[in-house]
Amino acid sequence: MKKLFFIRHSKAIPNGSCNDFDRPLNEKGIANTHLMSDVLLKQKIKPQLVISSPAIRAVSTAIIMCNDLKFPLNQLILEPILYESTVQHYLNVIQKTNNTIETLFLFAHNPTITEVCNIFSNTSIEHVPTSGVVGFSIDIDDWEKINKTKSSLLVYDFPR
Repeated sequence: MKKLFFIRHSKAIPNGSCNDFDRPLNEKGIANTHLMSDVLLKQKIKPQLVISSPAIRAVSTAIIMCNDLKFPLNQLILEPILYESTVQHYLNVIQKTNNTIETLFLFAHNPTITEVCNIFSNTSIEHVPTSGVVGFSIDIDDWEKINKTKSSLLVYDFPR
């Protein structure tokens, strides 16, 4: 049984303030990341592997959450393909995960994060908001065999 969590980056400074890739989190985004870390801690959810888009807002969200969840930052993997990419790119990253990993966290962006969550979800997720966490339990032993027919929604939460 594998557990897969998609975390959308937290709220960043507005578009146009700087290059999109370099947009940092704003104060609300930082606070919301800590809030969502608390939600995961209360449910005893911790990653064995964390992969993040290298965009500043995504990796900053990942770093804060890793610190809160006591995940070693030197094991955080930055994956460039998660920035401005397609659902297939996300699936390729997941499928390359070592099978010793049972719980995987991916930090990334909309609209793709919502699209990929809908592949695994039995219900329609209209929009994963900033700081949103969507987690699935997937009845597989091999990440290469990931598919939507064997998954169930574990968590869909975000700051309100």
